Amino acid sequence: MRSLFLVILFSTTIISYSQQTERATFEKLTLKPKKSAAKTNGTLQLTVVEYMEKGNSDDSKNTEKKEDLISTGTEDEEFLTPLEKTPDHDLLGELKAIYTVSSWTVNGIENGNSTVGTISGAEKLTAVYNAPTSVPDQNPVAVTAKITGISYTPAGGKKMRTLYLTANIDIYDNGYQFTFIQASSNIGGVFKQLDSTTCLITIDKGKPVLKNIINHKPWSDWPRTNKRGCPLEYPSPDSWKGQTEIWGMTGGMLTPASEKNPLTDIVIQLAPAFGNSPEIIEDCKCRGCRRHMPAMPLPAQPKYIHFTVKDEEINIEYMGVWGRNEIENISKGEGFAVKIAKL
Repeated sequence: MRSLFLVILFSTTIISYSQQTERATFEKLTLKPKKSAAKTNGTLQLTVVEYMEKGNSDDSKNTEKKEDLISTGTEDEEFLTPLEKTPDHDLLGELKAIYTVSSWTVNGIENGNSTVGTISGAEKLTAVYNAPTSVPDQNPVAVTAKITGISYTPAGGKKMRTLYLTANIDIYDNGYQFTFIQASSNIGGVFKQLDSTTCLITIDKGKPVLKNIINHKPWSDWPRTNKRGCPLEYPSPDSWKGQTEIWGMTGGMLTPASEKNPLTDIVIQLAPAFGNSPEIIEDCKCRGCRRHMPAMPLPAQPKYIHFTVKDEEINIEYMGVWGRNEIENISKGEGFAVKIAKL
């Protein structure tokens, strides 16, 4: 079995503003990562970036490359597919020189303090957040960058020259990073797809808690024909969610290690979640018909999280399959992969 390699980008929600120009350019600023987690005494770099909507820029050099890969498979066949970018996948534009961060605050405190965390290494558009030594009472903390040198008008509002961008950072003491990947090929083996989700598992008062859930945008090869050579159309590809989603948890249990059982056992029941199949139109000229297959809701994976811990060793179980630190149950592009890492 080849080792699993996955690079997950932080997902963001973009705060935007608009400018009216002859080219109707719509520009957006965001503080990345917008939502994330940081371990006590840890650090996190924050950066103000600007995006331009797809289709509004003729600068091809700004196109972000799809370089995130997952590699799994058997010795004679490797499943190698680009992992689709997270929801902040607009074209990255060059930042204008007029933008600058005039101040940084943490929970409203300029540059923060030892209780909520501090800001250091602040430059024009970047800074480093230093997490406190213990989890603060107000958690997650809000880090805000004040942007000056900008002019924009919110819908129905007055022209403003200052913009505040905020990143929410969840502080944790001990935790585990959970990653679930599902690969499948259906419709006669033609439609290949790859979907993934990640979350942070922390322990609060002896019980597991989920934080920082990120359901990544699924990837597909969107084949143009089926095995019979009939053309395929996808009327609404943007509405396709895939089949890997975490919506939350309904319950969790931690059984501590004992003299009889040296393993700490953690079980999390996940809330029922749904993805969907893509809408497909198949023009079967060979059969003289045109089939419309509408998008259908489908139960999503994973359904639960189960693993045991002994010192630094983690054993994972899913659907009856066990693995140390990770599971790869993928053959010829079908199956799932799970990874849990101690943070």
